[in-house]
Amino acid sequence: MSSASSFQPQSSKKGENDRVNALSHELRTPLAIISGYAEILEEETGGEHEHLTRPIRDAVERLRHVVESVVAYEQSRQPAPVHSIAPRVQGTRVPLDHLVGRTIGKVQRRHPESHAHIMRKLDHSVSLPTDLADVLSESLNHVLDNAMKFADESIRVSASIEHGSLTLSVQYDGPGLPGKSIAVFTPFQQGSSGLNRQKGGLGMGLFLAKRSLTQVSGSIQLTDLEGRSGTQATIRIPIPEQGSLRLAA
Repeated sequence: MSSASSFQPQSSKKGENDRVNALSHELRTPLAIISGYAEILEEETGGEHEHLTRPIRDAVERLRHVVESVVAYEQSRQPAPVHSIAPRVQGTRVPLDHLVGRTIGKVQRRHPESHAHIMRKLDHSVSLPTDLADVLSESLNHVLDNAMKFADESIRVSASIEHGSLTLSVQYDGPGLPGKSIAVFTPFQQGSSGLNRQKGGLGMGLFLAKRSLTQVSGSIQLTDLEGRSGTQATIRIPIPEQGSLRLAA
């Protein structure tokens, strides 16, 4: 009896994963078809109807992000291995400015309704190994998605290397943090009112950003901007003593 019951949680978890994967597949397939036909229509009409097809493609990207967030959340419920951050000297690297620019473009396509202007101040000589770049890109994707929802006019992205870490800051104007700001790192929480539909989203982005950073001993902190309304998200990723982050040649 006890032996059989000990296998139940694992079997139940596998069943949940199978259902999530099946749902993900069933959603992604029609989204790919819709996006594909929108692109074909644009090409065949020489962009004449882009004002109609562009909103379709933007909506597809937003739905894709929702699907990916749900899948990532389900995966987060299982123990995640901690990535090795041992010194690395060789291997493919990603320029920091390219990583940030690519992520900004992706987020802007999901939020065509936003009027927030994104400014960035980055060191163009800094590059990251692909494993840390992937983690930073995923986390920044969620942080910027949150910023685009709540920013009034401006978002500022900056980065620096200090105290043995890469520090990336995202500042945006807007309402600032709710009274109990720790709630924003809880799944399905948005501000202080749970599943608040005012700004859309599932309330999982910051939770996923934090969890991803934890896997490389990184961190994220949200604070109110000093002297004015708005929020600052600060991402920190430790740099191993050799080669994990370097100035590009």
